[in-house]
Amino acid sequence: MRPYVFFLILFFPAFAFSQKTTPEPPRHVAEDRFTGTGHAPDIPTDRTLLEQCGDAYGRLRQWDKAAECYRELTLQYPGVADYHYKYGGVLGMIALENKVKAIGLVGHIKKAFKKAALLDAKHKAVRWALVELYMQLPGILGGSRQKALHYATELEQLSKAEGCLAKGYIYEYGNNDKDAALHYALALKNLHTLKNPSENRLRYKAGKLCGDHNTKLDEGIRYLEEYIRYHTPRDPVALHVVYCEIAKLYRLKNEKEKALSWIRKALDSGADPETTLKEKARIEML
Repeated sequence: MRPYVFFLILFFPAFAFSQKTTPEPPRHVAEDRFTGTGHAPDIPTDRTLLEQCGDAYGRLRQWDKAAECYRELTLQYPGVADYHYKYGGVLGMIALENKVKAIGLVGHIKKAFKKAALLDAKHKAVRWALVELYMQLPGILGGSRQKALHYATELEQLSKAEGCLAKGYIYEYGNNDKDAALHYALALKNLHTLKNPSENRLRYKAGKLCGDHNTKLDEGIRYLEEYIRYHTPRDPVALHVVYCEIAKLYRLKNEKEKALSWIRKALDSGADPETTLKEKARIEML
């Protein structure tokens, strides 16, 4: 089964502005007439305002307007990797929502992401974007497992755990369960290198792997609690799912009361009753 639950569909897993820590946008961008009605100010020329407007348009899912901002930034400041990364990201979102435009945008998306990767050898997020881009594009549009593995290897040089997670994803996507399991096991072995992960979802994946393999349970709980702490509406895994995973980890630690507390929280938060009640029954057997 292809891992769509963990890795969002096509191009851009967790858009740049959802994870970056940036100053609050200026009042004329953030005020109610913007966020409430969808009307935004004209594209500014100031560098900081331009990026903040792009981010704000992105939060409104006004991808074309966001793309205008980021494209202007790439032209004015061609040496800044993040601007190319964000530009590629919004183009990906346009492609995702408009299949007619998608084919014509693929080359521009690749160019933007590859430029960002070239400019910043330590930019993990854009390497994740390239891994997913090359895996999810059909071959006729330039999809390539070998190119995805190339960027996963670059990720591995920056963070052993993230690189192994990326390779696990590549093999899982290709239904190669043996190699996927091997690389996920290597990711577990190197969890200590997963510091300041480039995407919040990686915290979830790390925590879930700990539970699936019944190992490093305390680390798994820590990663899942961090996922909750940094969670935004754009993250792919709902909180009630995470609560259930934490309950499972406490069950594996034979800490019944803590496990029950988390499973009740999952049920109260709208978790699937069938799956959650099965976990609750396992906990109650302790």
